[in-house]
Parts: sequence; C-alpha cells; structure tokens
Amino acid sequence: MLKPGLKKMLNNEQGGALVYTLLVLMVLSILGISVGMVTVGSYRLAHENQDSTSAYYIAEAGARTVVEEVEKDINKIYASSQTKAIFFSNINTYMSNQDGKTVSNFSTQSEKNARAKIKIVFHSDNESRFTIYSTGIVGKREKTVEQLVDINWIEKNNGKTLPSLQESAALVTDGGIEIGNGTLQGDIYTNSNLAKGFLVSGWPIFNNSILYHQNIIPANQLLDYPKQFGIENRMPKLKIASAKFDMSPYKSIIQKIDDDWKNKTVGTSQNLTHEKWNEVFEYTTNSDVSFNKIYVRLNNGNNFKINTNGKNITIFVNELDLQAPEIKVVGDGTITIVVKNTLNIIGTVRINSNGSRNQFNLIYLGTNSATLSSWGTSEINGNLVFTRSDLKANSTLVNGIVLVGGNLVELSGGRNGESSKMLLIAPNGKVTLSGSYSISGNVVSESFMMSGGTSLFYQRIDTAGFPFGTNNSNTGADTLDLFSTGPLVEPN
Repeated sequence: MLKPGLKKMLNNEQGGALVYTLLVLMVLSILGISVGMVTVGSYRLAHENQDSTSAYYIAEAGARTVVEEVEKDINKIYASSQTKAIFFSNINTYMSNQDGKTVSNFSTQSEKNARAKIKIVFHSDNESRFTIYSTGIVGKREKTVEQLVDINWIEKNNGKTLPSLQESAALVTDGGIEIGNGTLQGDIYTNSNLAKGFLVSGWPIFNNSILYHQNIIPANQLLDYPKQFGIENRMPKLKIASAKFDMSPYKSIIQKIDDDWKNKTVGTSQNLTHEKWNEVFEYTTNSDVSFNKIYVRLNNGNNFKINTNGKNITIFVNELDLQAPEIKVVGDGTITIVVKNTLNIIGTVRINSNGSRNQFNLIYLGTNSATLSSWGTSEINGNLVFTRSDLKANSTLVNGIVLVGGNLVELSGGRNGESSKMLLIAPNGKVTLSGSYSISGNVVSESFMMSGGTSLFYQRIDTAGFPFGTNNSNTGADTLDLFSTGPLVEPN
C-alpha cells in the first residue's frame, strides 16, 4: 500500500504530462493556422495576378475585335462612298458607333463579368487617323491597351468610262494633222484617209514618234512634207494601225453631261455679289446651291474663297462673271460649278492653284465661245467641260481633263517653259497650238494643227476621280490598302 505522500507525487506527474500535451497541441494548432493563412494568401495573390493577366489579354482581344470589324466592313463603306469626303464622313460615323461599346463574349471568364470597354479617339489634325483604347476588366482588375489605325482613300472608277488611249499616244485625230513647227514627242494616231492628211509645212522636231494610219491610201500620199534639206530624215516612222480609233464614246460622254443639265432651270433670282475690291471674299455652303448670277470683283492680292466644310457641292448658276486674281477651294471638299448661259472670266485668274485637280470642276452649257485669260497668265487646277462652245485660252496653264464639244480649241501664248498637264478631248473640234503653248499629256480631236514654238509631249494623265468618266481599271480596293494598324501597346 502506497503512502499518501508518494501517491500525491504520482498524481502531480500525470498533471504535468497533460500540460505538456496541451502545449504541444496549441503549438501545432498555431503552426497549422499560420500555414493555412499563408496558403490562402498565396492562393488569393495567384488569383489576383491571374485576373490582372487576364484583364490585359481581354483588353487586347477587345481592340482586335474592333479592328476585325473594321476590316470586315471597310470595303462596304468604300464601295458605297463615291468620293474621298463621303468616305471619311462614313468612316467617322462608323467609328463613332464603336466608341463606348462593350465586348463581353469571353466565356472563360464569364463568372467574373470579364469585359472590354472600347474608346475611340479621333485625331483632330488628321481625318484619316484614330486610336482605339480597349480596357479589359476582370473582377476588380483593369488593364488598358491602345492601337493606332490609319485609313486610306484610293481613287476609284466611278462607273463611267473614257476609252483607253493607246500606249504612248500623244495625239489621236479623226481627221487631218498639220505640223508647221514645234516639237512633238510620242506616237500619233489618225483615221484620216485624205491625201496630205498628215501635212508638215515647216521644220518641226519629232522625238521617238510613230505615225499610225489607216491602210486606205498609200502612206506617201497621206504624208506630205517639203522635199528639201533632208527633212525626210526627221519625219515620224509610219505604221499601219490595227484598228480605227472610235471617237463616238467621247461624243456620247459630252452629250450625256449636256443632257443631264440642259433642261434644268436655276429657279431663283438670288444673286451672289461682291464688289469690295480690296477685301477677301469667302463664301461658305454645306449643300448644293443655285444663283441667277455670281458677280465678283477683286483686286490683286485678294482671293475669292469657297468653303464647303469638306462636302461635295454643286453650284448651279445662269451667269458667272468673275474678275478675281485667285479662286481657292477651302478644305477637302469638291466644287462643281455648272454655268447654264453666260461665262465671263476677266483677266488673269488662278483657280485652285494649290489644290488637287479633282477638287474643282467647271461645266459650261452655253454656246458662246469660252475665253480663258485674254491677257496675262492664268492657271487652273481642275477639270473643265464645255459641252457646246468653242474654247480659247491664252497663256493659261490647265492641269486636268478638258472636254470640249464645240468645233474649235485655240491654245496660244506660253508660260515660261511650263506645260499644261492635260488630257484634252475635242472629238468635234480642230485643236490649234500657237505661240509657245506646251502640253504634257494627250490630245484627242477631230483635227490638229501646231506651229511656232509649241510642243506636245506624251504623258499619261491619271483620270481617277474624274466625275464624268475614267479610263482607269480599278473598281475596288484591297482591304489592306484601305487601312493599316500600329502595334498594340499599353498607354504611357
């Protein structure tokens, strides 16, 4: 039998083991909780990093979605836009509709309401450029990327067709040609079947010229030149043309333009008048407009400005009477002035001299001969159509396409060695060059005569954008030519 003291000692040892056991369990519990907290924290951090990464990829996907939609739709926009101004107006509307949209078809992150918000910023200094901002959102995480987009306009065939000229053709006539003096570089095509249909009466220079003719009369009867001083060595080479050149399509185009307008009336007595000689005159319009008369008088140094706010505008007027040293087209729009009865341009005038040829078109429906710059030197960057009248121009540089339905075109004077970059089409008329007038381009006419120090040099004239027909073949554009994109980057 144990003594009471010894029994008490044994009981005290059992209590110490319990205490030790409890302490061990407490330490293990603390360690377990700590490990659990670290594990949970790491898990949460991993998920937050995953959300941040996912937000970046979703931002990229949002930007790419917009670019793919532009790529899919831009050809439709291009096909429905006949001019550059309309094209960029339609692009602006289209991209404005993309602004503020949300892309949310991200199924792998659907439980966190993953989405990309789109913002479009237009560049005020460049209508063809904008930036896509895409912000990816996953849970509470956001990432933003940006991508620069450039839109390109490509001039296109507008469905009307000018016949294509033969390669290297500087001159094409239905009838006779007379060359007194001057320089002709490029090939010559004639339908003439008359004796002396190609008459050389002086001492001209032919550079790399071939005369293509119809095999109707002998070549030595068609070509006539002075039989002296060895001039025969200067004559163009002779070849038989493969076919007769058809003038009727040119006549039809001029007739169609006349038919479209001849029965229309101005329908207003309103006049546009400016007689403050020493003040710049600016006229602004956002839509087509008609006047009974436009009468403008300005001194040198003052301009007549026409602002269309980027639109394509037609001004229909009974009488156009101008004495203005310079007429400017303001902005990127185009102006077509249709003159029904009377055209009077006094003195020296520069029309759209710093602008694109396709920004200015003049149609004259009257029958009185049209005269450009009876004195001084003038310059016109634009397309001119005279459906019924003759045309006379002295020292006037014309860069563009000129259609004349009358019987005579007289181009005289000169511009200090400068050439008009012109496609001149006068299927009913005789074209005469005199003085030192020079053309780099092509002449299509019923007959032709040149003398003095004049010159005609072959140069292909681009007819793209000409509103009354083109001989360019492109009717559409490749998507990659219409727009380009920069890299996807995070904003600074």
